[in-house]
Amino acid sequence: MIRLMATGIEAARELAPRAAELAGASERARRLPAELSDAIAAAGLYRMCVPEALGGGEAPPGELLACVEALAEGDAAAGWCVAVCATAGMLAAYLDDEFAGEGFGDPGAVAGGVFAP
Repeated sequence: MIRLMATGIEAARELAPRAAELAGASERARRLPAELSDAIAAAGLYRMCVPEALGGGEAPPGELLACVEALAEGDAAAGWCVAVCATAGMLAAYLDDEFAGEGFGDPGAVAGGVFAP
């Protein structure tokens, strides 16, 4: 089990070896194993860019990039998944508070996708 770390970068560095171990399984299944995805979610990496008011990390771009890079050293697919989900969380900052809360207010909510504001 991966223990939670003080920062996203520390969490990403700690998760990278396990991501590397699971890379073959990820490739075969064409998705991250639940164990890894759950650990990424528990570390808050998927919600790094969700505003703090909604329980996210509201991380600056440099921190996001450092986390993605650290995790991708283990498995590029895991890093890519964090990048897609974390940046999708920025959408919450552009929505009215009511709608942002509906989509991102649940601490377990993870969004994935690409948008261009």
